[in-house]
Amino acid sequence: MQIVKIYAFSNFFHRLEYTPPLWYNIHIKNIFRMGDKMEFVTESSRIYSIDGEKLLAEITFPETEKGVFCIDHTFVDDSLRGQGIAGKLMELAVKEIESRGGKITATCSYAQHWLEKNR
Repeated sequence: MQIVKIYAFSNFFHRLEYTPPLWYNIHIKNIFRMGDKMEFVTESSRIYSIDGEKLLAEITFPETEKGVFCIDHTFVDDSLRGQGIAGKLMELAVKEIESRGGKITATCSYAQHWLEKNR
């Protein structure tokens, strides 16, 4: 059983222990927001951040066809909105998809707008 320990110090995070199912492929990625360290967990088709059991931010990008990933959902908790978190999630998702050699599509309206503006 794998236990992932996340240590971050900010207004939103505490020491977290998360035990993923054995079949998960978990990678911890760091980003920085306004001087605070925010931790994101990357799974095969999802990147997210949690505080205890509360979901703070999430983006999902299932593989809809071989080599094609569709960004279909973004979420940022109300307490974090307006701080660039959704944009960071998009950057992380695009980087993850491109590292797999995948093509990016989007059905999420935020993702569509972000891709038009930033790509």
